[in-house]
Amino acid sequence: MHKYDWSLVPAEVNWIATDQDGWAYGFVGQPKIRVGLGIWSPIEFVISIPKESNPFKDDWEKSLEQRPKGASHE
Repeated sequence: MHKYDWSLVPAEVNWIATDQDGWAYGFVGQPKIRVGLGIWSPIEFVISIPKESNPFKDDWEKSLEQRPKGASHE
């Protein structure tokens, strides 16, 4: 089971992670957690998913997911 709906994510996004505030961001390269700030960095991202639309609702520090093999934007 995936944390995010990869069918809605642009092909250039390889990683998605959710910040402490509930917003998710799509990254080309693998981001690193910034616990003291409650964010993932680098701050440069390709897409953002508002908290209300984000399917991930668990601990933000466990939110990082790499694009699954075979998952593509349809």
